Amino acid sequence: MFKLLFLLLIFFPLLAEETSIEKPANEKTIHTEIALRDGSILKGTLELSNSAIPFHTEHGDLQIKIQNLLELEMGIVNPEEKKNEIRDLLKTKDFESAILEKGSEILPILYELSSENNDPNLFSLISQLEEMSASEKPNSLYDKVVLSNDSIFYGRLDLKTWNLKTKFGTLAIDKNSIQGLRISVNDSEMEQKQRVFQLQANKHIPIQTAPEPFLNTKILIRKGQSFRISSSGQITLASLSNLSFTPAGNLSQGNWNGIAFGAVAGKIGEKGETFFIGSKYSGVAKQTGILYLCISETVYNAQNSGEFKVIVEK
Repeated sequence: MFKLLFLLLIFFPLLAEETSIEKPANEKTIHTEIALRDGSILKGTLELSNSAIPFHTEHGDLQIKIQNLLELEMGIVNPEEKKNEIRDLLKTKDFESAILEKGSEILPILYELSSENNDPNLFSLISQLEEMSASEKPNSLYDKVVLSNDSIFYGRLDLKTWNLKTKFGTLAIDKNSIQGLRISVNDSEMEQKQRVFQLQANKHIPIQTAPEPFLNTKILIRKGQSFRISSSGQITLASLSNLSFTPAGNLSQGNWNGIAFGAVAGKIGEKGETFFIGSKYSGVAKQTGILYLCISETVYNAQNSGEFKVIVEK
């Protein structure tokens, strides 16, 4: 009995400690990089009271789940107040110098107000500001959100304070001080660095009549990120006289967007430019978006057979 109690006293604290650090299988961590208007960059994890953020557009109101938000560009702070300020300024006698002092940030407002004011001096000022801002990008009047399904919306993001937990403590950041932010969500599925897919010849042909023209990998590739793709296997395309193809394809049989028929191809984002993958590919993303895969062809035939094994690493 004494030995049993002794063993329990030794092992019970260890078991309790191990249990206490386990995390729920479906717990997600929202990693965020926030760029402030003063040039500062903050990194941490968001702490939100609600799982969705209200976003107002001219077509209606949206509830955006934070895990679906990829990027955000904040528009001009209080655009209506700014518009009224510039509208009043244009009524003054010597508004030219005052307008130029405002800089390229007010260009979007001037574009809208130019329809109300036909003063040729105003159009001249717009041209001068455009020349001054040739190396800049003027802020939009509205907030811009980019979602994980490649959707883009313009409107006003109704979240006044963003709580960012950093290793130095939690910061309460006022929305008006934010220039933009990027978000990535890690969970058990997305943390996998290597994913395997089956690209089917009787399914993934980039033609509208195909069951699924592009295979949606649901893998988010960010601009500037390196990634690798490898392919193996063999397919038979009934659409091309039942010839067999490897992932490299056969250029002598023709091409789709410059990519040999039968080859493994891909694109980043639904409207992204297609690129050749073949048996091996490595590169750096030119834009942010979901990775899509397909087999190069311009005709779909349900009698196609076989599949390619595609491995994506990032």
